[in-house]
Amino acid sequence: MSDWILTPTSYTTPAGMKVAHKKPIDEAWKKAKAGDRCLLDPGTYQGSMDIAVSGRPYGSAPVEFAAINGGVIFSPNPVGGSDTFGMKSGVSDLVLSNITLQLDDRAGVKTVADKGARKVMLRNCQIVGAGPGPSDPLWKASGKWGEHHFMRGNWTHIDCVIEKVFDEHAEYDNTIAGYNIWLRTKVRHCGRTRIQQANRKTNYGVPFPVGYGNQTFIDEDVEDVCLEQNGGGSAYTFHGGCPTSTITLQGCKVRLGCAPTLAAPFNRSITGAVMVHSGKASQVGAGDEAHEGGTGRLVLPEPDIEVGTVWPGVGSAIRVNVDVSDCGEFLLQWGQGGRILSNGANKIALEIGPSVKRFAYTGQPAEWNGIVKYKGTPFNSWDLFAAAHPELRG
Repeated sequence: MSDWILTPTSYTTPAGMKVAHKKPIDEAWKKAKAGDRCLLDPGTYQGSMDIAVSGRPYGSAPVEFAAINGGVIFSPNPVGGSDTFGMKSGVSDLVLSNITLQLDDRAGVKTVADKGARKVMLRNCQIVGAGPGPSDPLWKASGKWGEHHFMRGNWTHIDCVIEKVFDEHAEYDNTIAGYNIWLRTKVRHCGRTRIQQANRKTNYGVPFPVGYGNQTFIDEDVEDVCLEQNGGGSAYTFHGGCPTSTITLQGCKVRLGCAPTLAAPFNRSITGAVMVHSGKASQVGAGDEAHEGGTGRLVLPEPDIEVGTVWPGVGSAIRVNVDVSDCGEFLLQWGQGGRILSNGANKIALEIGPSVKRFAYTGQPAEWNGIVKYKGTPFNSWDLFAAAHPELRG
């Protein structure tokens, strides 16, 4: 392992040769050896970085770009229609550490088909959009996605933050292609979802494969997403098409409409925490519906979900809090502190559709407010539901 030293306008090789360069990130990525570290001096590194496949074999020790003393910013490209940090198809074995990525007009982090990107880690990174956020009724920014991916697989996020994504999703996956893990991610103030994953038969008319790989979210903190006019989906939205995948939301905290500082019009768009279903075609005959088979498995250990405490939601933004259908198995594990509170306009806290093949739960909620709708039959409380269906307790 060797160290490179980068500034916004130069790179210094492990041999000590300093070279001026307009895009030191791109150049060091091309030239580094497996396991090398690229240590970034504080400063603003001009986007857009658009790194290509290196000559290093797939599965090599990763090349890491890491801030030495903090203060490293990847900034938007002044040319429109660009991304802050782009990865061409087939890029792999990369780590970004302690870096702030300012949201570009398309995405902060972007991957493309047909191979996507593999074995990537973001550690203690921030993806941040422009402006004051939804405490200001006039907030508006151009950023579309925090992250936008095609065929992403074998990614890890650790202690990352995504916030102020005005237009769309914090993360948007077009077909998953391997496991992805998020640990202690914080997401807030987005026009649409914390994450949307869609495994469609076609994208923009091009055939795509069935999604695969387990998706694991641990100890996340999600606040006031889906804020666009009439609501931008549910915080965690999974459109199916991944019949062998397990989605796990472990100890994830979701707060929607609970902050008094949320200003109009954003405080009208209070939606739901989780939706699992099979996505339909954008229009009849489009062919972009989800692959068959729905989602293999959803596991929900110790959820901490509260919706509508201060702002209950208005009109078509209102959604079921946790809404699960087209799923092979749904396991709800209350643990010691699990809670689901629906204080908003829609009192359905949990809906389990007829297309869920197996549902089971363990323990009891520490707090509960709302209706359980189980395969079409409503129960006005968790206790009434549990008493009617003792066979579902694991």
